[in-house]
Amino acid sequence: MRTSRAVAALGGAGYVNQSLGLLRGLLYTRALAPAARGGVQLVFLIAMYLAYAPMGIFFGLEKKLPLLIGAGKSDEADRTERAGIAALYALSFLAGLAMWVYAGFAAGTEASIRIAIVFGGFYLIFGQVGSGYRVCLRSRLQFGVVAASTVYEGLLLFALVVAGSYWIGAPGTMAGWAVGAGITALYLLLNGRLPALSRIDLRTGWQLLRIGLPILGAGLTGLFVRTADNLVVAKRLGYEALGYYGLAWQLASYIYNAAGAADAVLTPRIFQAHGRGAMAEVRDLTLRSTTAFAGITPILSGGAAIAAPVLLRLVLPKYIPAIAPFQVFCFTVTLMAVPMAARTVMVAVNREFEMMAWDGACGLLIAGSLWYLIGQDPQMSLVHIALVGGVGLFLSAYGMTARALGCIGLKPLRIAGYLVSLAVPFAYCAVSLWLSRLAAAAALPEAPEITEEVLALVIFLVLAVPLLWWTERRTGALASFRRGRSSPGQDESPPTAD
Repeated sequence: MRTSRAVAALGGAGYVNQSLGLLRGLLYTRALAPAARGGVQLVFLIAMYLAYAPMGIFFGLEKKLPLLIGAGKSDEADRTERAGIAALYALSFLAGLAMWVYAGFAAGTEASIRIAIVFGGFYLIFGQVGSGYRVCLRSRLQFGVVAASTVYEGLLLFALVVAGSYWIGAPGTMAGWAVGAGITALYLLLNGRLPALSRIDLRTGWQLLRIGLPILGAGLTGLFVRTADNLVVAKRLGYEALGYYGLAWQLASYIYNAAGAADAVLTPRIFQAHGRGAMAEVRDLTLRSTTAFAGITPILSGGAAIAAPVLLRLVLPKYIPAIAPFQVFCFTVTLMAVPMAARTVMVAVNREFEMMAWDGACGLLIAGSLWYLIGQDPQMSLVHIALVGGVGLFLSAYGMTARALGCIGLKPLRIAGYLVSLAVPFAYCAVSLWLSRLAAAAALPEAPEITEEVLALVIFLVLAVPLLWWTERRTGALASFRRGRSSPGQDESPPTAD
């Protein structure tokens, strides 16, 4: 399957999943009180960090398997895949066990939140195993099975999470996540023809761990820079504030996740190209995809900043305090999409320790600044907290991109010019958003709020057309997609499995 068609397949599946996820999030949030919603957010924060227990194997597979396949070493690739999956089972169970232990000893935590944490342990195990299966399938370019599983998972989670939240609150919400993740993992196992049970190969497992540990460290610091503000809010301001802040973050993250489909295709492509020594291809993929991310995500952000607040007022009136930080997140969270390809390049050229140092410094800047500022002003607004987090994300994204561009051979002056060009779409969309609101208010001064917002959204999308044209001129993404559709892609050969 060609890159453009694979992006289209995963992008379409991701769009369905994200749409269902947005509706699911609104419905289960409507069923929960802000404090209970904060408890669910806490469970996910714990799970996100504990998920890194098996990530050394996970990242080792993600890096080594495409390199072996790209180099034509199919036997070694099969052996590595089997050993990696076996190790992933064991380490995922240990991560879930740690979550269950935490639930048993978490002093001062409500019983309902403890039960939710227990279900979160099962969700962690099944979710990590499913993610490992997806890595193996993407590495073998089996994007069709991955896309189908994404849609099925979205449908399952929609039904189970919403039903659970209305049935028994926060514990039911996490029970729905756990069951949905388990069924999805089983689907991937059966339809991807992956090895279900394999003997643990300590030698191969250790090789994967050695490869994956630096990537694990880079991933953990990347998670820290993304969630440092959430951690400080949870510790300093409590569950209710985290409920509002976490909802704003979750809604904005759907914009960032929309770029994840392209990243899921680009990562193995970049690794395979690097494995073949085709640095010109690596450079082309990196520059075009980064430009596309920077050009398209601000349009999604601007549209969401107009439409979502109206939806929140209508559907979740008790979460109105989440609107203002959400509008900030619309632009700051999408900064994380800019260095997606750059991070893959840094891993491919073995610069994980530089990633750790940079993201760790940016995360500490966010956490330290917020800890101090909230200590000085315990009533610090969630908007100001989101803005401080945004500064750290900006430094992380653009610093990482600059370093990766240097690794693929760009000169400092060209890097500086390219970074400026990446900022243009964000500035253009910010001005377009302001102008669209002014124009809508002037055209319909007495109209209901929802009518004015609809008009503002239409004006904004019209103003976004030149930016789409500019992005297409620089990347040729749409033309590449049309060529991919008009010609047969590479056949997807099934993985070899016992």
